[in-house]
Amino acid sequence: MLDTAAELSGWAGMILILMSYILITLNKITANDKSYQLLNFVGSSFFIFHLHYNKAWPAMWLNIIWAIIGAFALIRIFIKKP
Repeated sequence: MLDTAAELSGWAGMILILMSYILITLNKITANDKSYQLLNFVGSSFFIFHLHYNKAWPAMWLNIIWAIIGAFALIRIFIKKP
């Protein structure tokens, strides 16, 4: 069961990160949009679980950093909004 959860987590993370990239490339959102940062944060968080489970350490650390960047961007966006 944990195998399935890790696999689904990886697929979900990949879809969310790709969706954010597609939307920003098509100028549907900007890097300052909550949706862009949220897609990246949640997507990378899903990837972290998948990569940890599969012991893919370099990619896991890349996604930890990606999630931290997304979290800081979300905080910055929410602080700016009245």
